[in-house]
Amino acid sequence: MEKLFSILPKKITTKFMLISILISFVFVMLTIVTWVSFQNIEGLLTKIVVKEFTQVLDNAKSGRELGRIVSDATLLENTFFGKDNLLKTEGARLLKEISILEAKAADPQLKEPLRGYRHKLQQVIDQYAVINGLYLEIQSIQQHLAISLASLEELVTDKMITQVLQGKIHPL
Repeated sequence: MEKLFSILPKKITTKFMLISILISFVFVMLTIVTWVSFQNIEGLLTKIVVKEFTQVLDNAKSGRELGRIVSDATLLENTFFGKDNLLKTEGARLLKEISILEAKAADPQLKEPLRGYRHKLQQVIDQYAVINGLYLEIQSIQQHLAISLASLEELVTDKMITQVLQGKIHPL
């Protein structure tokens, strides 16, 4: 034990000086470790903030695009009746835009609802096409009916004129 203490200086001022140097060294080391830690934290925070901010911007852009698509789909819903070409072109455009939005979405929680919306919109557009087909059939039937009624009216008028001329019916 004496050998261990024999290495240390015997004067108290020298001992205090060594302790002061040791404390200063520890303080400098703590300062360096703290500074390096803050630099790492700053770098990590910068990366996280940039990543989150980019994701927020992407989500906002996707939200705007989705809002526009929903608005266009509502407009199509209100104007498709009897307009087959409009239904085909606008329906195809809307479905393509949703597919592009779905492909660009980085968040899987966003992809699945977009896929479901695209599927439902496709079903609705198909139903609109059926409605337009039925509408065209009804128009065709109405035209045939109008022609048939006109022919019937002409035939009845001719028959009545013929009967009046033959004296079978007295004019009013």
